[in-house]
Amino acid sequence: MRGQRFVVSSAMLVGILVAGCSGKTEEKAALVAAQGDTTASGSAAIEVGAPRDLAYAPSSILFLAGKAIADMAPSYAGGKPTSYSVTPALPTGLTVDEKSGVITGKPEAASKMVDYTIVGTNAAGSSSAIMYIGVRLGTPSNLKYTSPWNCGLNQPATNTPTLGSGAQVTFSIVPALPAGLSLDAKSGVISGTPTTTQVASQYTVSAKNAEGTATASPIIAVSANVEAPFLLQYVENPAKFTKGIEAKSVPSNLGGAPSAYGISPSLPPGLTMNSGSGVISGIPTTLMEPVNYKAIASNAAGNTAVYVSVSVVDKAPTGLNYATNPAEYQVNKNIDDNVPSAMGGAITEYSVTPSLPMGILLNSKTGVINGKADATSGATDYLIKGTNSSGVFTDTTLRITVTE
Repeated sequence: MRGQRFVVSSAMLVGILVAGCSGKTEEKAALVAAQGDTTASGSAAIEVGAPRDLAYAPSSILFLAGKAIADMAPSYAGGKPTSYSVTPALPTGLTVDEKSGVITGKPEAASKMVDYTIVGTNAAGSSSAIMYIGVRLGTPSNLKYTSPWNCGLNQPATNTPTLGSGAQVTFSIVPALPAGLSLDAKSGVISGTPTTTQVASQYTVSAKNAEGTATASPIIAVSANVEAPFLLQYVENPAKFTKGIEAKSVPSNLGGAPSAYGISPSLPPGLTMNSGSGVISGIPTTLMEPVNYKAIASNAAGNTAVYVSVSVVDKAPTGLNYATNPAEYQVNKNIDDNVPSAMGGAITEYSVTPSLPMGILLNSKTGVINGKADATSGATDYLIKGTNSSGVFTDTTLRITVTE
């Protein structure tokens, strides 16, 4: 009885309830069987529909191994599916939620493009969709190590790489590492306890899979007497960066060369610290009041720290102007808003000298001039300034006359 419409009148509903209470199964069956297109006053229509036109968008997609996918929710017409199933099983790491049909997860390995049939079902029927899905490894890229990396003789050391993209990667290194250090072929981590000294030397590490190779060239040294770094400083401290403008602050220190840097808490959006060089750089995207960050430089012998004050201000405003200039008003008449415009960063504060005629007002936040003049005033020039978090002003001269 898929998709059928049942019309149950109030009287029939009462009859069903009575039959259920009295145990008259024949009467109850007859009432439930009564159906058709007839509607009557006081009737309630109950429709049970099978799902149809189940679909996913896009229906064909190639995922990257090791990268979480964006949730993929199904669309459908008709009745809502109450359960979902898929055949064959999706690539390892991907799943279909049995209740919602949403596809989620992070594919773990390469997989050829295959048709997958997803079925959405409810009590009235089912509908299916074909998904053509594959998984590629992705070309390895942006392989990075801490460099230069100064290890202490007979002291445990670890250098963990980062890889921008690529999965199922095998690592290798040339030339051979100093005695006591080794490279993990699966993770790329260089670790161990060096047992011989070595001057700073360049190595080439390769990360390779079926789609390509990425390389990095860390410089590694092993020193018998590693001196701890001290007196860490930054060129800009406090550092006042500008939103949308490339920023950079370089550290320096006395003592031994740091092999790693860190900072806490996390820098504002758009800014990062290079863990190998300690350089703070990027393009900040969010305005921020000054915040103190703890930067740490370390090597095998010890560490040193400094607090760096970082703030992000807006671009300086320029070109302040008013829509009506010169402006002529009449006493005791409402003034239409005279709206300012400017370029650069948004102005957040306005001021005017000398004071405007009595009754005429300047909104210190928006710069809009309005109000109602209380008395006449000869043509007078007013200097209006606008500024923002940059601390830089832009100004314009506005001539105002008030007549009878």
